[in-house]
Amino acid sequence: MPHAALAAALFAVEVAIALFVRDDFVRPYVGDVLVVLLIHHAVLAVMDLPTPAAALATLVLAYAVEGAQYLGVGHHLEGHPILQTVVGTTFQWGDLLAYAVGALVAVLTGTVVGRRRDTGSRRPAGSPTAR
Repeated sequence: MPHAALAAALFAVEVAIALFVRDDFVRPYVGDVLVVLLIHHAVLAVMDLPTPAAALATLVLAYAVEGAQYLGVGHHLEGHPILQTVVGTTFQWGDLLAYAVGALVAVLTGTVVGRRRDTGSRRPAGSPTAR
């Protein structure tokens, strides 16, 4: 599945979780894992990066947003509901672990998919269609 389509599907799942799930596990933790995957695939949809680099950049971004929550930046954005939603207002240590799990899943699935794609497209050196 192309990265843009996967990002769109993950976005739909995130919206469904936000609208319909009210629990102490799926919404806070599974949602955080999925948001890292969403951003990861959105980045790969527009940039040609190695999977580990995209996952690391996404993890750094997620940690920066969580750091902004720790510093209380979200509370200063009360007049800007979209920005406040993106930044959030509540820091939690468990979120950092969930983001790391999301980045790890991105790397592992990207490695497996990339390896599968590479083995199917390899041609002998010197072949007219070799790249």
